[in-house]
Amino acid sequence: MRAVLRLRHYAIAPAVSYAMNKRFWHGRDKQEWAFAREKMGDFRPTCVDDVANLMGGFQWRRERIDWVPWIETIFARNYQDDCDGAAVLGQWALKKIGIRSRPVHLWTSGSAEGHDVCVSEDGKILISNSDLVRLDGDWVAAVKSYFDGRFDMVQDGWRFL
Repeated sequence: MRAVLRLRHYAIAPAVSYAMNKRFWHGRDKQEWAFAREKMGDFRPTCVDDVANLMGGFQWRRERIDWVPWIETIFARNYQDDCDGAAVLGQWALKKIGIRSRPVHLWTSGSAEGHDVCVSEDGKILISNSDLVRLDGDWVAAVKSYFDGRFDMVQDGWRFL
């Protein structure tokens, strides 16, 4: 099961994501790209609260195909995507204030149910869709607790924790 999840996230998903982003932008006016880039440039956070405010405007919506949008795509879609879009948006926003972070994949054993979040490198910040949560202690335990144990497997890169 874990090998399948790794293959899905690190081999198949990047190719699908690239194709879906290209499809989204195909035939669109170049001004839309420029406008998305301008909106990105207008976001000048100075603290974690600014990132929380940005994420508060994120709107989750179900996607038929699992793919990770480019930041420009998220801005062009008015901050609407599913959890993987929120995770990459959170990672991008935290980086703007000098906080390193990474996407982390949460799974339910024996099921294909999963959820993507963003966790800061120091394990003190969790971003899940429109929520920015400050964590204390063991970040893996805190993340599992935040989701009331719904996800029992945490995939951090190639490792399961």
